[in-house]
Amino acid sequence: MTNAGANKFLIVNVGDIKPAEIGLEFAMRFAYRASDYGESNVDAFVTNLAARDFSPDLAPEIADIVMRYFQLNIARRPEFMSKGIYSVINYGDEAHRRLAELAALLERAESISRKLPAERVDAFYEMVLFPLRASKLTVQKFVAADLTGVYAAQGRRKSVTLHQDAAKAAHSAVLAELDYYNTQLASGKWNKIMNPFNTQQPTIDGLPALSDAPAAVTGSALGVVVEGQATEAAAATLRFSAYTQDVRFLDIFTKTDATFNWSASTSNDWIQPDQSSGTIQDEQRLQVGIDWAKVPQGDSTGTSPSPGPPRPGPSP
Repeated sequence: MTNAGANKFLIVNVGDIKPAEIGLEFAMRFAYRASDYGESNVDAFVTNLAARDFSPDLAPEIADIVMRYFQLNIARRPEFMSKGIYSVINYGDEAHRRLAELAALLERAESISRKLPAERVDAFYEMVLFPLRASKLTVQKFVAADLTGVYAAQGRRKSVTLHQDAAKAAHSAVLAELDYYNTQLASGKWNKIMNPFNTQQPTIDGLPALSDAPAAVTGSALGVVVEGQATEAAAATLRFSAYTQDVRFLDIFTKTDATFNWSASTSNDWIQPDQSSGTIQDEQRLQVGIDWAKVPQGDSTGTSPSPGPPRPGPSP
């Protein structure tokens, strides 16, 4: 175009303008004068935008939320989420760590929304709150669907039903958010503009396939798996390092419809679970750490919390 002399026009093809306002404005400003931005001041653009569109006082918090949202979603955008993306048994339960980060961001964004003037609330929902809430619910839906398969293989009868319900609830919540965006937000101004379940790419899958609950076992109701175990029969060793200060998880669950009490002990006092007893209705997670002041120097081994035989508990 420069050779033809047409150097005064910039054309950007935007297929879905909402909720891409932040990225679109940055792209246009960057294209107009790229020298305005470098590695160290991209977040300043978001802060300035938040101050202009929402509140100067709340701008740093809004910008921090938005930048972290971008960082989390670049790992896997919601429209490309599917089952099996985040591990539910490895890396400290990668799936739930991602969900926890999204949930914490969402809580901060909801707090911001409550502080904004009424005339700014709809815009904040469109640009920040809806994308974040929809991302969290989408990840939650697929993680719960993954858990139905993993837990069915582990014999977690009641847990499978629990996470079937969680997947369905997350999907219903996404649909409710979409209905609000299209029919109620700003008196229906943006009706039909937000439809991630269309027939063109990128699109978001609806409710994923959910595994059925296994039959109740006839023997002991007690089930135990540790981090890294797909089933109780799989080999797994919890490893800890003084350099990384690891915390690992251990799940106790019921394989029947029974509720029972449990207690656990360790082989060494430097192995420290966050719980030593409880009541199981469906499942319970223990976090296991190490008291590094007590553990001998060098390599040491011990037995992680070992639940004893289940004792009858209260009726569900």
